[in-house]
Amino acid sequence: MTDLTSKLSALPRGLQAAGASLLECIRAVSDEFAACQLASIDSDEISLNLEQGTARAVYTWATGGSFEAALAECPGTFEGSLVWHLRQLDELLKQLAQAAEVLGDLGLKRQLEACEVAIHRGIPFANSLYLEE
Repeated sequence: MTDLTSKLSALPRGLQAAGASLLECIRAVSDEFAACQLASIDSDEISLNLEQGTARAVYTWATGGSFEAALAECPGTFEGSLVWHLRQLDELLKQLAQAAEVLGDLGLKRQLEACEVAIHRGIPFANSLYLEE
């Protein structure tokens, strides 16, 4: 458990509560899988393998940081990998916003759309680096 605690404390202050919530969700999903006899999921193993460098990079990007500053948060990561993660997150946020709308939770939909707006900018979402838009 100290490994999980140290991982959470390594996150930026604004993400520590979200990280704790994510760990709780992982445990809940693992318990449900076990209850339904679907598969054996080791929630502790998943939790320990979470890579938080990308989370710090996305947080930096979403709070208005430059692409270079975001990339500096995850040393050893290729630029294209960070772009891929941002684009995947953008798509996930769109789908979650649609699901929230279907479920009738318009407040959640607005929050998810605000998150999407925060990350959908700059070079990662340029149609081409070689052609003028």
